[in-house]
Amino acid sequence: MRVAWETRFRLAQTAIERSQQQLTRLQQQLATGKRLISLAEDPVAFGRARRLEEALQLVERQQALLHGMVEEVRSAQSQVEELVAAVQDMEALLAAALDPKNLDKPALLAEQLRQRLEDVLRSANADFDGRYLFAGTATVLPGGERPFELRRGAPTPENPSGLEILFRGNLAERRVMLAPGQEEVLSLRADELFGAGGTELFTVLIAAYNLLAYRADGSQRPPEESLSAAERTQVQALLPQLAALREMLERAIARIGSRQARWELLAEHLQAYTVQLREFLSEAEDADIARLALELQNAQTTYHAVLQTSSRILTMSLFDFLR
Repeated sequence: MRVAWETRFRLAQTAIERSQQQLTRLQQQLATGKRLISLAEDPVAFGRARRLEEALQLVERQQALLHGMVEEVRSAQSQVEELVAAVQDMEALLAAALDPKNLDKPALLAEQLRQRLEDVLRSANADFDGRYLFAGTATVLPGGERPFELRRGAPTPENPSGLEILFRGNLAERRVMLAPGQEEVLSLRADELFGAGGTELFTVLIAAYNLLAYRADGSQRPPEESLSAAERTQVQALLPQLAALREMLERAIARIGSRQARWELLAEHLQAYTVQLREFLSEAEDADIARLALELQNAQTTYHAVLQTSSRILTMSLFDFLR
């Protein structure tokens, strides 16, 4: 009699556990919306779903990286456009200094030129998300220093203002690994923007300022004093240099636009690929919710029936079987 009861107990316990496992699996599938919960259910489909998930995660990382790259080049393009506008203004100021109507205004034009020089410096030191845009790989500098610093040194006959530019960055390209074997150039080098050594534009602007603000002997030019013939010739010689440097900036804008267009097109392709991967993943692992709800209802009915049957069987005696 004891053996028979233990047998009935094991059979009932097994039936209850199987029913519970089926009920739990269906509840998990319904809660997650996933057909595949574990490897044991369908090893082939489960492995395929995991590979699709890994591919999807890789593409999403590339999309996030591309988004950041596009946003950064947009910021860089905006700053370079401001640089072009500032240089154009300075060309206009130098041309105005040569206009006979402005013979008495070199000192005033010099002050305006100095203000635009500060604008150029501000754009040159622009950053995106805490990284300097035009400092090469020196995107972060210690002690709050900036890549370009305009400072005043000792005056000399060649440089009566003593103004000079200090460049703390480098001329290296900053590159981004978009995918294995696919490296993209993200930054614009300072020498691509500002000429030789990354400082030529500043050198020309300082020379222009010195010509308008100081006399040939190095003394400060008084208000309403006109330029000498030699000084006018020197100013005239600076105009083509400024034009060439402005054209360099305009070519940089074209390069930025080309990169941005290519990356935006790549982002569109990746977005389409992402949609396709999600569809494949959905086919591989998503559950039929309506069918699951029906199966869950049936499993709950079966589970309660198993409990009731097991309860009756375990409480029955030999006489109950004989009746």
